[in-house]
Amino acid sequence: MKKLIAIILPLFVFVFACKNVEQFRKPIESLSADWEKASTSFTDAGTLVGSVQSSIAGLKDSLTIDPKLKLDATKLKLIDSLKTSFAGNMDGLTSLAGKFASLAANWQDGTAKLAALKDGLTTGKLDASALTQIEGLKSMLTETSTATTMITESANTSKTQAMAIYDAFKAAIAKK
Repeated sequence: MKKLIAIILPLFVFVFACKNVEQFRKPIESLSADWEKASTSFTDAGTLVGSVQSSIAGLKDSLTIDPKLKLDATKLKLIDSLKTSFAGNMDGLTSLAGKFASLAANWQDGTAKLAALKDGLTTGKLDASALTQIEGLKSMLTETSTATTMITESANTSKTQAMAIYDAFKAAIAKK
């Protein structure tokens, strides 16, 4: 009888444990698929911010006035205003890059937590806290997707504004 219990008990525990893990399969797989899509958008947003920062930094170096150029006080005031606006745009973009870096650290942490859930699913070792973790990661996914959209829009706006300021600067110093 003891041998029978010794054989049946582990089998029962195994079957129960597997059934317990199976309840998390669909939510984890769904979260994983959504996470992959969001990761692509997130990476693209980071690339965009870096690209816009590089482009704007390159434009900043060309916001110079030939000392031989004779400009009246009104034009000099306009040029100073444009340079100030351009610097403000760059500062805003630097702040945006900082927000992205902070978000990236959180995203990496979430990615590690998702990987742990997927590993637990594979090994059959998930506990009751898995559902709480899944819900937390879903919330992080939603927040990060919203932030990614905002970052992308802000980077594109910053680029457009920088180009407009640059064009206005070039027009202001153009000889007429």
